[in-house]
Amino acid sequence: MSLRPLIAATTTVKSVLSTKMHLITPSSRIYNVATEAETGFVDGPFWGFVWPGSYGLAKYIQEKPGVVSDKRVLDFASGCGLSGFASLGCGARHVVFNDIDEASVEVIRMNAEVNETRKEVYSTVSENLIHQPVEDIDVIIAGDVCYEEDLAREVTSWLSSRAATQTVLIGDPGRWSSKEHLEGAEGNNIEKVAEYELPRWLREDNHGMTSTSVWEVMRR
Repeated sequence: MSLRPLIAATTTVKSVLSTKMHLITPSSRIYNVATEAETGFVDGPFWGFVWPGSYGLAKYIQEKPGVVSDKRVLDFASGCGLSGFASLGCGARHVVFNDIDEASVEVIRMNAEVNETRKEVYSTVSENLIHQPVEDIDVIIAGDVCYEEDLAREVTSWLSSRAATQTVLIGDPGRWSSKEHLEGAEGNNIEKVAEYELPRWLREDNHGMTSTSVWEVMRR
């Protein structure tokens, strides 16, 4: 069954940082549902929201376009794809959008269409890329991947291993599970490079979080 009609019926196109996105807004019938089953999707529709870390990454890329200009970018755990589309808007040569949720992959294709993105400058991958070498990539961007302790440990370890040959940026609002790995780990090679206040609508969608940060995994 195609996910496109269900996504179209439960989202509204909204402009975020100059990018049009299919998002689940308060007017959507599934905005306040209690269970995943009620949404009609196999997994929770996390792709239907802008997350603080991805918002921060998009802001950072727009402020420093040289980070991605003429580069091949991997948007890891893309969600709605905001930071990947920001990369394309700032001159990235090609963006690989990666998410294991097929609904995320479909909404990224829909977002590409509504933004009139040329097909040759982006691709989508639903494979789990953790611990894989991801060759032919210059920059890896990863937003909101530290929301669980075990996942935070696994992802930051993998991303640290990639920093020897690739630029690696992580967006995170300071969730408890990210503290050890992004802020307090003795001897880690992750440095905060930017911090941003969140707009009111994004605070309301994210339980009152007020700010988000961007971290760069430095080469050892």
